[in-house]
Amino acid sequence: MYAEYQKLMKPIRFSYIGSGYQTEEKTKDIMLKWAMAKRRFADVKQSLGLTGLSGQQLTEHVNYEALQLFKGYVEDVKRLGAAENKGMGRQPLKEGGGRKERKNVRTSTTFETRLAVIKHFEESGDMAATVERFFPALSVQAKRSKKRVVYGWIKDREKIESACDSVGTAKSHRLRKSGVGLTLSNDAEKCIVVWLRSMQKLGVPVTGTMLSEHALDVAKELGIDSALFTASVTWRKSFLKRHKLTM
Repeated sequence: MYAEYQKLMKPIRFSYIGSGYQTEEKTKDIMLKWAMAKRRFADVKQSLGLTGLSGQQLTEHVNYEALQLFKGYVEDVKRLGAAENKGMGRQPLKEGGGRKERKNVRTSTTFETRLAVIKHFEESGDMAATVERFFPALSVQAKRSKKRVVYGWIKDREKIESACDSVGTAKSHRLRKSGVGLTLSNDAEKCIVVWLRSMQKLGVPVTGTMLSEHALDVAKELGIDSALFTASVTWRKSFLKRHKLTM
């Protein structure tokens, strides 16, 4: 009984899973029909007193009468078109085999590069030449979009220049939101670990405040803005856990 039930339900599952491969309009149509089919399924369960059961539990209670109702349910779904599988399956293969190549894949640009793009445009006055200079691999359509992005960078020049003032953020792709701390590099943390262990060997008690102050000093030496790295309590806990240290 279970195998026959699974066979009956297969087109229903495919209709739902396959909807992800449809066009937006087709997906909406299938999801609407899928909702109607689910309503029909719920009615069938209720009429058989099977409400609240699902999966293996449900199939264990399926008798001949229920199976006939399920068959009727499947036919309803087929008639609605929810089991239609046109457009389903893997992405089209490109000539010569392999998956179809994705176009216009999003990329992120560092603040350092953004500032260089802005300066190049200011010097040349030619946006098309600027985009071609820094993003030659983009498609024609993507280059048009990139022009709008560059104009946005020009408006945010002050923020970009501020980010480039710090070694820690010049090569970053985005600034962290206010209140979110920046994590130091592995090498920087190793320096702090050496300091902490040496203090403990000397018998000097290190408090949380002392650890934060030393971490801020290290960050300052690396050119990281104190506004971006605060050596917060959360950072201290994570730092100690990462390096299996106690205080």
